[in-house]
Amino acid sequence: MNSLSYYTGLARESIAQDKEKIDLYAEIDKHRLGQWDTPAALKALPWIKDRKFASTIPADSISAAERTFATFFPKLEVAPLSEEVEEYERVERLEQALSWHYKRMNADGKKTTHWRIVESAMRYGAVAFQTEYLPFAFKGQEKDKRIKAMLRQCSYRWPVHHPATVHARYSKYGLECVTLATVRSAKQIVEEFGKDLPGVKKMLKNIKDSDNAETLMSTYFTLYDVTDWENRVQWITDNAGSEKVNTDVDEGIELRREEHKLPFIPWVVTDNEEPLLKNAIQTGLLDNLNILQTIDFSKTVTMVANPNLIITTPDGTLSGVYISNDDPNQPLVKNPSVTVEPTRPSQIDPQLAVMLNNIRNEVHATTVAQILADANALTSTESFSAANLRYKAAVTQLSLAKDAAKRAIEQGFYQCFQWIDYAGDKPLISFREKTRNVMDKQREAGEELSIQIGDFDLELLYINVELQENS
Repeated sequence: MNSLSYYTGLARESIAQDKEKIDLYAEIDKHRLGQWDTPAALKALPWIKDRKFASTIPADSISAAERTFATFFPKLEVAPLSEEVEEYERVERLEQALSWHYKRMNADGKKTTHWRIVESAMRYGAVAFQTEYLPFAFKGQEKDKRIKAMLRQCSYRWPVHHPATVHARYSKYGLECVTLATVRSAKQIVEEFGKDLPGVKKMLKNIKDSDNAETLMSTYFTLYDVTDWENRVQWITDNAGSEKVNTDVDEGIELRREEHKLPFIPWVVTDNEEPLLKNAIQTGLLDNLNILQTIDFSKTVTMVANPNLIITTPDGTLSGVYISNDDPNQPLVKNPSVTVEPTRPSQIDPQLAVMLNNIRNEVHATTVAQILADANALTSTESFSAANLRYKAAVTQLSLAKDAAKRAIEQGFYQCFQWIDYAGDKPLISFREKTRNVMDKQREAGEELSIQIGDFDLELLYINVELQENS
């Protein structure tokens, strides 16, 4: 087995090769979270200073795409290997059984796995998750009440990760290795690996006051997790208080370095390399929009404080000039020797408004059609058929992102079968959700379905997934 030093170098190189992609994802997050900041040159202007006006269009565009496809659930199709009735019944059982488990996996109280997959695809054009088969992961622990409750909930977990933390290496033959680099607190590391692991003991020994839960929660490490076709290696490095991933990738403290024995890499990574905001970011369109909005906003605020009267008095003071609050019209009262002249109101440059409108339209054109983000884009005189046509055309703009989610779910389902083939010493039980007719036979809702080794052949297993509106 290769040394920890070998895997440290592998992780360092993998992260370095993804730097351009990491930077792009950081820009996407900056704009969608409203974390854009006013450039220093604008801050130097006394009428702008710390003012900023970050556009919500990036967040609205991505949210519109997420909401559009979060209701599109996967329809699993397993290709039959013959025209025999029994073969169609077999693949139908496989489809129904895994579809049931997919819904169970999405039935917890947090943001669902399916939503996270779609969310990642729409934000970054990429999806990355691990696949876990819980009956295998918790084998021998079934009597523990916590484990028992988890197994009753579902049999699979697909932890979805931010694609900036997942670094996949490919050869011309396919996926060769995956590196996951995430920030964890010492407490999270103890909860995941246990206090008895030698590496965890070493970590705790290096932490002053390690018996204090608050200290453990505020002490951060970068956890590196490398999986290739043979081994899985995990280690941590001290973050020195930072909450960002340490890209220097030091050797640190080894937690695990062992052969995983799986005939596959339990990772799914899809990437169409075309995030929705990519063009708007790389062309500077979003930065320019925010700069113009900040200038426009600052000018408006400054104009509010501009005087609208010029008052001239003999002594240069406002003595004898006041507003009468006894009169509901609140007139200005002055001495005869005082002159009052209105000033000419300042005007916002109309060209600035034109430029802002043009840039906003370009941002919508390069991300998602405005109809997805704002129903008010439809005119009141538009017919339903015309509106429906515009909606479908807008959804087509998201086909690349949708494809990233579709391919990820297909690969995830295939790995479900791989897990059963490797670790399925017991049948995987599920239940038919709805009554349906299968090859002229009535199959009742609640019917018990099972998948076990021998029910399929991985070499002849062809899976297709279509994302369809959930009804």
